[in-house]
Amino acid sequence: MPHFIIDCSQSILAYHDEDTINEQIYHTVNASGLFAEHEIKVRVNPYNRYLVGNK
Repeated sequence: MPHFIIDCSQSILAYHDEDTINEQIYHTVNASGLFAEHEIKVRVNPYNRYLVGNK
């Protein structure tokens, strides 16, 4: 069962809501034909605190 977990900063959700991100990833993965449609799992995991380049 494929799981697609999107880790991102909370600020991304100001540009794209979670439902839209989940739907777009789901449709893209399903269109690949690599997985059974009913087995695809997608979720967004936003973070408030993180480091990028030690900043």
